[in-house]
Amino acid sequence: NGDIVPIRITSVVKSMCGHPGTLCGSFADSDAEGTLSQNSEHGVYGKINALPQQGELIPVAFRQEIVRGAAQLICTIDDTSGPCAYNVEIEDISYNDRQSVKNMVIHITDERLLRQTGGIVQGMSGSPILQNGQLAGALTHVFINDPTRGYAVFAETMTAFTD
Repeated sequence: NGDIVPIRITSVVKSMCGHPGTLCGSFADSDAEGTLSQNSEHGVYGKINALPQQGELIPVAFRQEIVRGAAQLICTIDDTSGPCAYNVEIEDISYNDRQSVKNMVIHITDERLLRQTGGIVQGMSGSPILQNGQLAGALTHVFINDPTRGYAVFAETMTAFTD
């Protein structure tokens, strides 16, 4: 249990083969924006006090709607840009395992993200993956020996664990 609070990203340690990088940051001085009630291998769950002013609601994709190919990873890697969409490829999908947090293999293809982070870094876990206007899943793991690739969990699997 805990509070949802904003953070400030202060720097990025780039990933390299054999050495995953990390987002470095600190908690912002502000009030809690919600509460956390569960932290499991399938995600961190809680309730926010209010929906953000900007943005839009995105439907959750059923696992059968997710296909190999182009997708976008949404993440924040610096305080000035805020959340940005980066190009990725869904390279492999395991449709049958309903409990796994390794349902998809994601490959970072966006040159901006590769330049800034070297690929997937610690602190990007939970970043949403969108495909065809739907929430396909969330990033869960980085491949240590190839930080341009990682695993993701289906959003459908994550919703099954909410209360």
